[in-house]
Amino acid sequence: MFYYHMRVLKYINFKVAIKTIIVLLSCMLIYHLLILSGVISYQYAWGGRLESKKQMLVFESIGVLITLLIIFVVAIKGNYIKLNIPKILITVLLWFFAAFFALNTLGNLQSINALETLIFTPITIILSLLFIRIAIDKNL
Repeated sequence: MFYYHMRVLKYINFKVAIKTIIVLLSCMLIYHLLILSGVISYQYAWGGRLESKKQMLVFESIGVLITLLIIFVVAIKGNYIKLNIPKILITVLLWFFAAFFALNTLGNLQSINALETLIFTPITIILSLLFIRIAIDKNL
């Protein structure tokens, strides 16, 4: 059954998957930056569980760094950045990101903010599937 689902994901064009991930993560990066700058209230992030501006600064800064790291790894996989990094390391990271976004989906479902649940749950599901798609590809 698992093998069948992996074959289905191969129907998604590799380059389209790479570009979609980069666009979605760039939007998430902008979202984090808008929260950091105060344009968007921090109650609309981290499941609505942040209790102070100081806590928001820590969590959002970590969110920005993680998002940048993920974009960097995806750019390497998509051959937008050429570095001599072992192929297996990139693949392991991509599988880790797939699991991370799958777990993030569960977190979004537990959010006390309905808007966050409605917007970010589908995005994290899509990202998780796209990460699986690019992880199973032999490109690099």
